[in-house]
Amino acid sequence: MKTSTQTGFTLIEMLVTVAVFAVLVTNGVPSLRGFVQNNALVNHHNDFITALNLARSEAAKRSGYVTLCASSDQATCNTNNWESGWLLFTDADRDAAVDNGTDVVLQSRGALTEVTLRSSSFDNDGRIQFNSRGSLGVAGNDSGSFVMCDDRGASDARSVVISAAGQIRLARDTDDDGIINVLSGAEASCPAS
Repeated sequence: MKTSTQTGFTLIEMLVTVAVFAVLVTNGVPSLRGFVQNNALVNHHNDFITALNLARSEAAKRSGYVTLCASSDQATCNTNNWESGWLLFTDADRDAAVDNGTDVVLQSRGALTEVTLRSSSFDNDGRIQFNSRGSLGVAGNDSGSFVMCDDRGASDARSVVISAAGQIRLARDTDDDGIINVLSGAEASCPAS
């Protein structure tokens, strides 16, 4: 007599497998969302730091002024909301405007998605300029900070600090409360969502 072997899954085995899969997905999706948000925030922040470093190095390399300004159209300095995008250009006459024939656009960046980017402590929040020594170049353009946030708020914010000498560094949590501190020592704050 020939015996047959059973292949496949029983209904109970299939239900147990689906239940285990559902538990794993339910626990894994929230941490995956945080990972994706953090990755996007870090990428945007790195793009901005790259623009700052490029502005400073180009000013020194070209022995002139370079302006980095907030721009919603990537052609003019027309906003104080840095998340609208920015424009980086040589600025021979230091007027924070791209002059055809004398100024060169070095970089433009469109709007950032799902993040805010705000400056603080600078006399002119919509632009910064570096001079040929790599320092912040215009009288009154003192040191300041930029804070980048997503919908998670200040506890996950990123910040960069620029000294009057032009030194660019990441902000740190100096008081160990889980929120980074900007140049003034105050905690970074994010706009309400």
